[in-house]
Amino acid sequence: VCAPELVRKVDMAAAWPDERKQREVAFYGKTLFSMENKYPRVEHFCLMSAEDSYTGWHIDFHGSSVWYHVLRGEKVFFIVAPTEENLQRYEEYLKDEKDDRFFGEYVHSCTRVVVKAGNTLLLPSGWMHAVYTPKDSLVFGGNFIHVRAIEMQIRITKQEDRNDIVKVTFLSRATKGF
Repeated sequence: VCAPELVRKVDMAAAWPDERKQREVAFYGKTLFSMENKYPRVEHFCLMSAEDSYTGWHIDFHGSSVWYHVLRGEKVFFIVAPTEENLQRYEEYLKDEKDDRFFGEYVHSCTRVVVKAGNTLLLPSGWMHAVYTPKDSLVFGGNFIHVRAIEMQIRITKQEDRNDIVKVTFLSRATKGF
């Protein structure tokens, strides 16, 4: 599995200086890796999702862009553009755990995108999205950072810090309003 060619061409992690990349460390004859890694570890992932599962509203970490390739099954993405107004509404949505409305109801435009087996979706930096799985699915994907999205990546990172996103759980909203 490898990222789409466009992603491989623009991903800044691929151009990271060698001296800043993870160093190999030998330990009792086995190769380990240093925990002092200064390399942005933006990885690929494999998602195995059961029919009728749902991932609540989120923005990918630090505003990274993301690609999803559906190998089997199907995914339904609900996406919202990162306008100033939408980002503000999203921040308010995260803070109000008592409001159980679907986030798409908070904004003027929420787009539904069906990604079928064999298709790939690229989501730009900062786009809010939720994902429904109508059929058991196997998906490959990955996050990436690139020069044209630096401003949005910084904006989303600041928003994460302001809202302590690490502690926010989406489980309470996982099935509400869907």
